[in-house]
Amino acid sequence: MKILAIAICTLILGLSSLELTSETSSLWASLFVSPDYFAVHMLTAVCLLLLSRPAIPFLFHRMTSRVGLGAAGALALILSAIALDPASLPKDAVVLATIRFVASLTLSYPIAYLVSEFLPASDDVASPEVVSPEEDRAVPVSKWSPLGIGLVLATVIPFSYGHFLADYYSNQLTEALKNQRLELARSASGSWSRLAPLARWHDQPVDEIHAQLVGEVNRIRNALSELSAGQVRSNPGMVASMALQVDDFDGAVSVIEPHLQGNAPSPFAWDTFGLILQRQELWPESEQAYRKAFELWNQQTASSNENGLASALRGIAHAQNRQGRVRDAEQTYQQLLEIDSSAETHFLLAQFYEEEQQTEEAYHHASEAMILAPAQFQQPGQTLINKLQSAHMGCFQIYRRPR
Repeated sequence: MKILAIAICTLILGLSSLELTSETSSLWASLFVSPDYFAVHMLTAVCLLLLSRPAIPFLFHRMTSRVGLGAAGALALILSAIALDPASLPKDAVVLATIRFVASLTLSYPIAYLVSEFLPASDDVASPEVVSPEEDRAVPVSKWSPLGIGLVLATVIPFSYGHFLADYYSNQLTEALKNQRLELARSASGSWSRLAPLARWHDQPVDEIHAQLVGEVNRIRNALSELSAGQVRSNPGMVASMALQVDDFDGAVSVIEPHLQGNAPSPFAWDTFGLILQRQELWPESEQAYRKAFELWNQQTASSNENGLASALRGIAHAQNRQGRVRDAEQTYQQLLEIDSSAETHFLLAQFYEEEQQTEEAYHHASEAMILAPAQFQQPGQTLINKLQSAHMGCFQIYRRPR
């Protein structure tokens, strides 16, 4: 039985890691959305099964174990069948949550079985040979209480984490569209629509937004593939921008690479190169590229270099912050403020200080941004201020740090 349980555990974990880390149309990916969401369901289900041992003595013994292990293996294979149409899943939130609960309970059975085999014997867990039907019907309340705790954990934790994920995908979609990262927006909207099929973003169904983004991403990719070499050379900035929208980093680098060296290297090309490295989260390399752009922009005339210098400083500060060099980043942001005191810069500083939990500074810069550009920053500024007024708690905020 242990060998069978180990084999089924390997099957379940292997298939889930394969399908949840790739964007497939499988029922598995549609049910559990992401590896972390799947892990939350599995861990809480294992806890529920283990906490139910005192109340249900036969749970991990004899025929029940064989049936449970077999059901877990069968369900893993069914969830891995690409032919099953994920669109057939119900959109009702309660029904979908129930399906996820039952599926995770079944899939986690082999893990709970193996864990129970290594747990020390307890007087609270009776052997099936010594439990009579009369005794089984008269299980003390004290043995049922762990089961109640397990049920609460198995429902509240996935529900809470699902709400966190919905907020995360909403913020990711907002930031991606703000930065014209259509491929990232497509991925975020797809995950969000699988998590909550009836979710809405700015009063528009998320699944409709996802369909629109899929079409737009495909259109840009097709347009890039049809460009001639002459068209690329004549307008490298536009082509690189299109490639960045669909996260085609190699394509963007190939376009700007000829403009990085030579007798007259382009500060715009180095600035774009820094952005490419930033989106790949290569922070030291990104900082160096932005520093090169800053150096080249400094060599331009004062009337044309201000925007370029500001862009380079934003990139340098962001890279420093992501490397953990907070004080260096703060100094660079202050240098940026001297060059560009716009509402965008103030709000960027407000976000930086909010992340560092410097409440007064964050409040000051958020307020300045709201005063300078109320139409653009009134709502996000107020949202940031509201966050400052509440305690920063929750490990989930640390797990998925925004890029």
